[in-house]
Amino acid sequence: MAKAKQHFVPCVYLKRWSPNCTESVYFFDKHTLVTDTPRNVTKILYNRHTYTICFEDLFVLNYMPEIKKDFAEQVIRILEQYQAVAFLPNGEMVSEDKLISDTSLYNDVENWDFRKKDNIENLARQKAILSKFQEIRSYLLETSLDNFIEKKWNSILDNFIDEVEKGYMCRNQEGDICINKDLAENVVSVLVLFMCRNPRFDFRGILPNIEQAFRDAFLSDMPDESNIQEMEDRMAIEHLIERQIRGAKLTEVYKALFNDEIGFFKWFFTIIKKRCQIAVLRCPEESGSFITSDNPAFTYFSNVTRVNYNAIYFPLTPQYLLMIGKGGVGSLDKINVKTVTNTGVKHYNQIILNSATENIVSDRKNLGYLL
Repeated sequence: MAKAKQHFVPCVYLKRWSPNCTESVYFFDKHTLVTDTPRNVTKILYNRHTYTICFEDLFVLNYMPEIKKDFAEQVIRILEQYQAVAFLPNGEMVSEDKLISDTSLYNDVENWDFRKKDNIENLARQKAILSKFQEIRSYLLETSLDNFIEKKWNSILDNFIDEVEKGYMCRNQEGDICINKDLAENVVSVLVLFMCRNPRFDFRGILPNIEQAFRDAFLSDMPDESNIQEMEDRMAIEHLIERQIRGAKLTEVYKALFNDEIGFFKWFFTIIKKRCQIAVLRCPEESGSFITSDNPAFTYFSNVTRVNYNAIYFPLTPQYLLMIGKGGVGSLDKINVKTVTNTGVKHYNQIILNSATENIVSDRKNLGYLL
């Protein structure tokens, strides 16, 4: 079972930045660029319960059938533990099928009546049962993310780099190389999932707009917090909005992992496959290395720079940077490969640094040659 500490940048990804092939990397504050001894990848870039579904997230369960089932099964186990059956306020007994199929019932769980299974005339331990309900945690999202990334990333990445290098070394002249289409799509699918997985995930700007709409609807007409009650009301609404946005993010991660429903993952992945081309930048070790960050897969757009660096960025290792930009129809498996100098490395690392939230990761303690 997954723990409460959940990494939004997977450890298997970060290990590629270990300077000595261990589990330690150089970890920097992006504002000060200060680091000390190498940090173990298990100790960085995580939040508590980032992808955990708890009792407060009941409103999203109908959008997540697998987690809905997992949640209901835990409710059933708690009732079995106390040898109890549950009754709704109208006196209807709640069957196991009902517990799984109709999660809306849980909205009124505080008013349920709990009776002993072997004799419904006797009361069960209601406070203890309700307390156990509040402790329910579903780690299915985190476990599935691990299964998708932690167990598959190394083989996907190694095969991708191997094909890129073979094609690059064997080409007769400057131009694109062709690789296995499924392999190209596998790498892109991981990139898009990284975008969903990041706590900053904004659904290409849609979620911030939704959040602002909620704020305009529920908070704009509220009076200033001149008393305790008004302050508490505002805090309650703020919390509700935060839960709704979090629920939307978790639902998008679920759709990416469990089904083919239209969501950010399928929509964005489909667009990339149809309209985009991959570029891979190779950085010889003597030219430096690429950094990565707490926001490793991101979209960069700027009209300021003389050279066009606009693309989706995804550092793969210290020596390889994947970029996705506009391409011809069906050109995803046609890879544009370029070798960069130290000057180029510095340009791209500055973009990665500026797009980081708080932290960057490097295989080198001294960043002067990289930035």
